[in-house]
Order: sequence, then C-alpha cells, then structure tokens
Amino acid sequence: MVKPPVTREVGELFYVQLSELVSEATSEPARERWRAFAELLAPITVPIPEP
Repeated sequence: MVKPPVTREVGELFYVQLSELVSEATSEPARERWRAFAELLAPITVPIPEP
C-alpha cells in the first residue's frame, strides 16, 4: 500500500523512509506515500497534521 523506497530493521524496530533522497522529501510521490502511511497507521496513532 505505501511502498516506501527505504526500510530497515533496527533492532526490534522498523525504520521507514518515504523518499529515497532528502531532495525528494516534498515531492508529490513522497506526499502520496505519507498520506498512505498515515492512513495505514491511523488506528494505532494520534492524528498528525499533513506537512
């Protein structure tokens, strides 16, 4: 659903990066991934505003 370009297991945690490069962080594909990720996590998180 989200298809993040970077994921890593960090000990018992899971790191998710929604853009491959910092320069792409505000691109439309990264924003779409952010919305999908927020929707996926909505049941277990406090709502956060969209950047």
